[in-house]
Amino acid sequence: MAYWPGLPFREVLAKLWETAQQALPEVFSFQPATSGRRRRTLKLPHYRVEKVKPLGTTQVISHYLETRGLADIAAGCLKEVYYFVQDEKGEVKQFFAAGHQNELGGWEVRNKYFKGCLGKKGLTVIPGSERRIALFEGYFDYLSWLYEHPEDSCTILVLNTLSLLEAARKVALRYPAMTAIST
Repeated sequence: MAYWPGLPFREVLAKLWETAQQALPEVFSFQPATSGRRRRTLKLPHYRVEKVKPLGTTQVISHYLETRGLADIAAGCLKEVYYFVQDEKGEVKQFFAAGHQNELGGWEVRNKYFKGCLGKKGLTVIPGSERRIALFEGYFDYLSWLYEHPEDSCTILVLNTLSLLEAARKVALRYPAMTAIST
């Protein structure tokens, strides 16, 4: 979207497929809806974090982190978050994921099937040097970088969502040196 500013996501996706000289899959059909009726917005499901444990308790989470090549480095950075979601029909579904808390107390969670936030979406700031800050789009980007730079002492700023870019800019401006890292 940064390469084609101002274009809607769907058009950017179509351009990516075109650039790759691939036919756009039917699942991404961009035909306008035929019905003139407006769809009713669904309420967000209710969730509750039940417990938080150290990594290594659940083999599925450990295996997921191993497949991402992050099991060793994630040990001191992530937790296992157990939560449930109750939908509009009252049905309760149990879930678990690797996660960390952002600065607003929301849990940024991730597993093989889901990446999202439980609670308020916020930045993640990991204090370090008062002179240098490194900016990452996502926490797993940070973990990948940390694997290669375990001795670096810069402050870490993780966006957790591109919609927090302006808030991140305000934080980053307090530091004399900033590095934006893309992995």
